[in-house]
Amino acid sequence: MLDVVPFTVQAVDLGHRRHVLNLRGDLDMAAADQAWEQVNELLTPGALVIVDVSRLGLMDSSGLRFLLLARREAEARGATLVLLRPRPWLRERLRVGGVLELFDLHFELSSALQSAGAAATATEASAN
Repeated sequence: MLDVVPFTVQAVDLGHRRHVLNLRGDLDMAAADQAWEQVNELLTPGALVIVDVSRLGLMDSSGLRFLLLARREAEARGATLVLLRPRPWLRERLRVGGVLELFDLHFELSSALQSAGAAATATEASAN
């Protein structure tokens, strides 16, 4: 018998408009709606949203749609969205879907924080 892990989404506030959104379980249609409710609140101008996908069990097309929508909305709202610790199956899913290059992938939280900080500095410099 397979262990079924219920989907959970938890936002952790790191301060200074930086958040980690922890996803756990299967990212299917119902879960994608739940994840969207959380990420939608976090995508504010200048925010960094790090989506930790390391504990996802699987992801269907609704999950892929959620990730693409979150990425698009982050860009439209002036926020930064990165994926943290994507497992090989998820990277392959994104590659096969032709969208892997759209996402900023990181394997350590410190790297995600540094990359996003550099992007924010570059954006501020180009605005001046």
